[in-house]
Amino acid sequence: MPDPPTPREVNVEVVPAEGYELEIEGVPDCPFVTVDDLDRHFEEVVAEHVRESLNIPNDVPLVLHITDSDGETTRTEHRPVPRP
Repeated sequence: MPDPPTPREVNVEVVPAEGYELEIEGVPDCPFVTVDDLDRHFEEVVAEHVRESLNIPNDVPLVLHITDSDGETTRTEHRPVPRP
């Protein structure tokens, strides 16, 4: 049986801009997230945009280092997304 995928660690900076732009390390553009989405589901929304922007499959664990607009950095772990 193959070894499980190694978690990907990614630095993310959250920048306010009538909503927020996500400055994802290694991605040339900045995905935009509304204030409402980020206020309700902060970690999940950021993780979803990171996976999409970096083409990280749902079955790969994800570790994010998220720096908010106040300069505070938090580390979050996201398990693989189960397949339906």
